[in-house]
Amino acid sequence: NYAGRVTPDTGRVYRLTGPTPPRQAAFDYGKLPTQSLVALLKHPNKWHRQTAQRLLADRRDRSALPALRQLLR
Repeated sequence: NYAGRVTPDTGRVYRLTGPTPPRQAAFDYGKLPTQSLVALLKHPNKWHRQTAQRLLADRRDRSALPALRQLLR
């Protein structure tokens, strides 16, 4: 937008939703056991995979190593 060129009739619509948009249930991957985080590394959504990877790295849980090695095969 350029200063002086913005008027009420040139506004933008940023998001459209229905009257009752579906709400996603809150979740905390930090509460999941290590084996569940390893399973999330196969999730189709990149955000879930990266979050699981970060949490596994933060935990440094050696019990995950066999499952991680199996994933690489």
